[in-house]
Amino acid sequence: MQRVFSLADAAHRSTEERIMKPSSFVPFALLGGAMLAALAMSLSMAAQPYPSKPIRMLLTLSAAGGGQNNARIIAEKASERLGVPLVLEANGAAGGAISVMNAVRAEPDGYTILYSNAQTLLFRPYLVRNNPYHPLRDLTPIMQIGEATQSLAASLVLPVTSFAELIEYAKRNPAKVSYATTGIGTTGHLSGALIERLAGIQMVHVPYKGGAQSLPDLTGGRVQLSFTTLNTFVPLLDRGKIRLLAITQGGRNERLPDVPLVADILPGYEVPPGWVGIVGPARLPPALVKRLAEAFIRSANLPEVKLRIAELGTTVRTQTPQQFAISIKQDIEFAGSLIKASGVEPD
Repeated sequence: MQRVFSLADAAHRSTEERIMKPSSFVPFALLGGAMLAALAMSLSMAAQPYPSKPIRMLLTLSAAGGGQNNARIIAEKASERLGVPLVLEANGAAGGAISVMNAVRAEPDGYTILYSNAQTLLFRPYLVRNNPYHPLRDLTPIMQIGEATQSLAASLVLPVTSFAELIEYAKRNPAKVSYATTGIGTTGHLSGALIERLAGIQMVHVPYKGGAQSLPDLTGGRVQLSFTTLNTFVPLLDRGKIRLLAITQGGRNERLPDVPLVADILPGYEVPPGWVGIVGPARLPPALVKRLAEAFIRSANLPEVKLRIAELGTTVRTQTPQQFAISIKQDIEFAGSLIKASGVEPD
């Protein structure tokens, strides 16, 4: 067997070798024009600087909202730095797993990246039997954007005005208080389960497809509590339609400095990881990781971008690829311990 290298292979040793099995040796001078043209095109494309075409940014989100808006804001600025369009493709099916697997299966060429969150990448492996991906084995960390502020709000029909009063009321009324979340195994569900266990209370979990979907039932008193992102509650807070009891994740909010943290009131409450970030397929070359990370980190830290994202409920706290990889490793172990402690069982 004779091994024949293409011109592109000769110029770029890192590309995969092609093995040809000709029935007889064909002199290079007799190669057809079509093959020569293909080889020339391959060499030309390989020589192009990265990026040279639009980049797909997959989102593990479905309905329009704060998460998608954050992604658009950052993508707009990163596109200017990269010099190519970023095409956003949102798909929240199967808890975001469809988008994750599309990223996992993509070529590690820098033209497919994934915008996702801790809920999808860290919690799902513990909550779904035979989950098809692992965040460190199957993906390459590019950068952490920041952390979403999650909170707990109460219906006005619930006769409590503070988180401490909620705990006392729930103790006197076991299984009479219901709480809405964006689904089983989400950060809201995990927060609610941890509060139940630590406070010694029993509540009823009511999963919804999204935070906004629970709001009519919350204002109407059909559910008494709701766990979701702070920005989802703000319009109703401004109109006095609900009460904000506590921040469950993301730290104190400058806009609402008097709203306490659950961790400050309930001993033993540990904040579930709530970051959002960008990853790529496994084996993404370090040079491409660096190029993407620089563009997104600089874009996310622009003052106008930080302000716009903060208004949507996310605090920008960027991390480099190396820092983000360490965080993912630590957080996936932490997420597993929290889920075990909460008693949430995998489906």
